[in-house]
Amino acid sequence: MIVKFQPKPEQKTDLLLIDAENLVYRSYFAFSRPGNVLKTSTGMMSGAFYGFFSYLSRYLDQYGAENNIVCWGSHRKELKRLEILPTYKQDRKETPIELRRQEEDIKKALYSMQFPQYTSVGYESDDVIAHFIQTTALLHPNRKAFIITGDKDLRQLITKDVKVVAPGKGKDTVHTIDKVVEDFGVGPELLADYLTLVGDTSDGIEGVPSIGEKTATKLLQDNGPIKDWFNDIYSIIATEKIKQVLQDNQEKLIINKRVISLVSCVNIPVTRLVGFKDVNPDTVDVIFDNYEMKKIRPEQFFKYR
Repeated sequence: MIVKFQPKPEQKTDLLLIDAENLVYRSYFAFSRPGNVLKTSTGMMSGAFYGFFSYLSRYLDQYGAENNIVCWGSHRKELKRLEILPTYKQDRKETPIELRRQEEDIKKALYSMQFPQYTSVGYESDDVIAHFIQTTALLHPNRKAFIITGDKDLRQLITKDVKVVAPGKGKDTVHTIDKVVEDFGVGPELLADYLTLVGDTSDGIEGVPSIGEKTATKLLQDNGPIKDWFNDIYSIIATEKIKQVLQDNQEKLIINKRVISLVSCVNIPVTRLVGFKDVNPDTVDVIFDNYEMKKIRPEQFFKYR
């Protein structure tokens, strides 16, 4: 009999969102370095599968909620952000075949366990997570939520009720409003504006010339969000040089903000991941056995579905 999990009072959470791609990539590359390649006895690479379910087990035990959801994104070539910025993530290497194989097995295993996992065509896992956070905030104000990810973009979703847990080698980092201010000099509500100004080289987003981290922080601290002064740049508190740079790069500001923001996601078409062939409740045991998972077993996850 499956018993619905009831979180401990001191850890009570209404919503736990797992950035699956972030954990899968993190796991794969952690166990794919020379001298540290995780394989089964048959020689099959298994680091991504093992790492993902190790993370999932750990975070469910720690933050397990009334609603636990694994979030996936679309293939990079399908992303709608490419229509806005063609260079978006252009420098990312093609996903290794071994990683794709393990990712597919992870999805199959979760599906056979009837564990909730969602995606959205054309959007990233960040957007799917934002959808659930924003929908929950609208329908159920003040509900507590944790997001498991190492992606800094998702910290713009942090509120007094929403926290981001970033996996670490020795210790996880729990990101709160105060932690965002400590790291960037501005709160979560201005983080998208901050990244709009400084850019994000890992995603192929160029920042505004001559504006580094300190300048971006000072601009936002002194003048508030970009939308408040975009149409009257020469009136802001800044040097004449910075004002001119901002004026000359208005198009870049618009594009960067649209690509970086996760603020209009309530209505994106989020769907539960389905469609696997020949997948049934017995399949998950076979998959876990193929990866020689002994300490972590499917039944550990049943109570969190």
